[in-house]
Amino acid sequence: RGAGVSKLRARWRRGRGRQRLNAAAGALEVESQGRLAREMLHLLVVAPAPIEITGKLEVAPVVGDLPAWEAKALTDRAEVKRLKSQEHSAQAGVELMEKAGWPTIGVGAGYTWLSDRPGWDAGEWYKTWNVGVNLAVPIFDGGAAANQEKGARARLAQVRAASSVAESQIKLEVRQAWIQLN
Repeated sequence: RGAGVSKLRARWRRGRGRQRLNAAAGALEVESQGRLAREMLHLLVVAPAPIEITGKLEVAPVVGDLPAWEAKALTDRAEVKRLKSQEHSAQAGVELMEKAGWPTIGVGAGYTWLSDRPGWDAGEWYKTWNVGVNLAVPIFDGGAAANQEKGARARLAQVRAASSVAESQIKLEVRQAWIQLN
């Protein structure tokens, strides 16, 4: 029974020693980080002497309301701007593919001035005109136009879904920051 108690005491002392060692290491790390922060600030400011930081850091209250901050984040964030641009491009692709099955009309005209003999001092010169009209109606394309239109609509839906997810994520980030600051 006495040996069991001494083993428990030894374990307890080792545990307390570890706690003290961990506490000392933590304090040393905090002190080292503080020195590193002062040196980095010194390098950034290029001050002639090391800076001693004193005082207390206080967080200023957040001015404004949550919906205003969410709206600002949704208009200023780069990923939202990128997705809006992609959505605009995908919408233009849908409109283009909708018109791919439409008939096309081509008109051309030309004027030619010819001689009956080679060279500039040829005899008789002839003037000719030509005009042409072309109408192309896509009757059968194997469903390519319809499939391209479906693909364009799918790309548009994909971009809109990504935009919705990004907006939700941004609102969540703003709300989390709002909660932390208030």
